[in-house]
Amino acid sequence: METANSKSVEIVQQILEEYQKDLIPQSDSVKEIAQYMKMSRTSLEKLTPEQCAIMNHRFIQYATYMQKLYNIERARFNQVQKWLLKAVAPLLDNYDKYTKFDIKVELIARENSYVNDLNKVIEGAQHRLDHLTFMADCMKDQGASLKNIQYVKLALAKEN
Repeated sequence: METANSKSVEIVQQILEEYQKDLIPQSDSVKEIAQYMKMSRTSLEKLTPEQCAIMNHRFIQYATYMQKLYNIERARFNQVQKWLLKAVAPLLDNYDKYTKFDIKVELIARENSYVNDLNKVIEGAQHRLDHLTFMADCMKDQGASLKNIQYVKLALAKEN
């Protein structure tokens, strides 16, 4: 039974990873965003309002991509966590009622390879969630800064 369950986890994880690959922007887009993020103040001051608008749009696109990645990882985390709860539920009564749930799961994982595999998937998804948590907001903030620069440049152009 554990082997069949482990195969199921691998299949679902593979499907989610294939879906995720479809969302990855072209490498030149990533390089473009990285280039924008490294711009100095003097470089930003030289931009035209149109260039600011284009860069803002690219940051918003990338923020949407980062949010999609976060949503995929959150879905993976939630689903695998449900599977883990179903797998450990019948075994929890084998442990003292004062033992913390996390400790019980770790003890069960030592004896049950399926639970151990699920734990590894959850740990990986949690790591990626921690990394992605504020990335989309960061990209949106970068875009908003460019939008503000654009507005200032337009206002200054009207004054002249």
